[in-house]
Amino acid sequence: MRLVAPLLLVAMLSAPAWAQVPPSIGPTFTEKAVNADEFDAVFNVKVTMAPTTELLLGQTPDARFDAVVCNIDATGEGWVKVNPTARTGVLKAGECTMFANFGRMSLTPIDIEHQWTAKVFLRAIR
Repeated sequence: MRLVAPLLLVAMLSAPAWAQVPPSIGPTFTEKAVNADEFDAVFNVKVTMAPTTELLLGQTPDARFDAVVCNIDATGEGWVKVNPTARTGVLKAGECTMFANFGRMSLTPIDIEHQWTAKVFLRAIR
């Protein structure tokens, strides 16, 4: 019984599963490698809302997009997710990554105290 109490205390003090850092997104590159002329829209989004900032709301279910997302902050990480069943991935400061053929995108701060700015290059698939 003496061993159970310390183990319970350790379990209670451990970070919950939802607070674990997601893995990196995948291939990354710099913003300078992106040709903005290839996209329909380019805009910045200040990501301040926890748990998520949803982009592309109100689209038809069959709407599809390609995008490059860049974390243009000098420091800090941002979290990005496309489509509800996709995994969330980390986008480090100064990094960009791309997504193809998705319907929705979510941008998330690590927590409510750490904002970040995303630069989104968006192209509609016709």
